[in-house]
Amino acid sequence: MKRSCTLLIFISILLAGCIKEDFSGCPTGIKIYFTYEAIDASGVDRLNLYAFEESTGILRAMEEDVSPILSSSYFMTINNLSLGVYRLVAWGGLHGDYTSDPAKFNIGETTFEEVKVVLNHQGEVSHTIGHLFHAGPKQAMVTDAREQRFYLPLVQNTNTVNLTTEGLPENQEAYHVYIHDNNNKYNFDNSIAESSNFKYTASCLRDTQGQPAACLRILKLASGRNVTLELYNTSTGICRYRANLIELLDARAVDYDIQSEFDVHLRFNTDMSVDVMVDNWQVAENGMILK
Repeated sequence: MKRSCTLLIFISILLAGCIKEDFSGCPTGIKIYFTYEAIDASGVDRLNLYAFEESTGILRAMEEDVSPILSSSYFMTINNLSLGVYRLVAWGGLHGDYTSDPAKFNIGETTFEEVKVVLNHQGEVSHTIGHLFHAGPKQAMVTDAREQRFYLPLVQNTNTVNLTTEGLPENQEAYHVYIHDNNNKYNFDNSIAESSNFKYTASCLRDTQGQPAACLRILKLASGRNVTLELYNTSTGICRYRANLIELLDARAVDYDIQSEFDVHLRFNTDMSVDVMVDNWQVAENGMILK
């Protein structure tokens, strides 16, 4: 009984300290708000938040919200961090098509440098992948203030390529679109880690003009990378068009940090040349057709 009374007195002293204006001896908590531009916030169907110690890179806290509804008032909370400087990182959509490497993070052991986010594939991705989002790293100095707020800007890590055509025979021959890439693995600063080559594939449908068309969702494009776009007639085994997708988009001078969807139109001419339009802007007069 004496021990219980002593414990109650100790707790009362702590609570009394927290009620006063000096919160230096009380548990601290930080609130993380998310800002977003040029993305559809409704596409963020899960948020994973991480706090890594700045000096060591060691993971000190992580939180998950499996059904976030983003708004200007939405926030996630991390409690009981020791005073110091941290790197805050968040991923949106980290499930389904995506896994972390290592699969399990251990607080006090896992480090910022070792962790990755991976798009799972067996050399080919033939379905529409889920959206992926990233925020950070954001440096945050945690003090003994009762509440602190930090803001993380979310960016979209997925792009959509809409391919349309004209000038091809209006028949029942089947077409596929392939995009060859090697960016299925990302570091936690959102840079591309060493990855394996793979391809996205999509079957073409016929539009109202009887021309092959397809839509592919892929991981984020960036200037200077080598990403190959192919239109393949699978009925005849002939590749009708092949080009470096990044060179086509760079000719249009697109901003990859702002634009997430790209319209590519191929016009097949009677002289076997191909005119290429990106977002209704002609970027190449003579593409390459492989017979």
